[in-house]
Amino acid sequence: MVKSFIHIRVDEDTKQSIEEAARRQGKSLTTFVIDAAAKAANRVPDDQVRSTRKFRGVPTYFRACCMEASRGGSLGYDHPAYHLSIHLDSEIPWEADLDGWSEEIERLLEHLENQDDDGIWEWFTEHYPACMKLVPRRRWKQFVQGVHLAYERDRIC
Repeated sequence: MVKSFIHIRVDEDTKQSIEEAARRQGKSLTTFVIDAAAKAANRVPDDQVRSTRKFRGVPTYFRACCMEASRGGSLGYDHPAYHLSIHLDSEIPWEADLDGWSEEIERLLEHLENQDDDGIWEWFTEHYPACMKLVPRRRWKQFVQGVHLAYERDRIC
């Protein structure tokens, strides 16, 4: 039972583009548009958006810390990891609602409590893929050490 309508006017090229995207996903045009609008409005249930809870950019401080670490010297990749870890409450993926993000932080804390370094690395890779591209794979243990340090100092909230 339809309770209300939303009418949208778009040019023919935009309409075709949206129809093609819906067809590629195997959805009707209506379902595709409603899903996209609901997701943008943060109303899609957590189980449907979990895989898209990604911070899309790279914070300037993180990029600068990684650049410094890449040059060698006294600061390694534990430094950018520490800083990203203490800012998780402000570097929230835009698709995530606060309750869902709190659950994700709890997952990270469980990895930390269990000394699950692989899980910690995977958590950051899942949620901050653009940031993790700046960390060479051979330095992931250094990165995880920085996350542990932030946890030990009780700076992850």
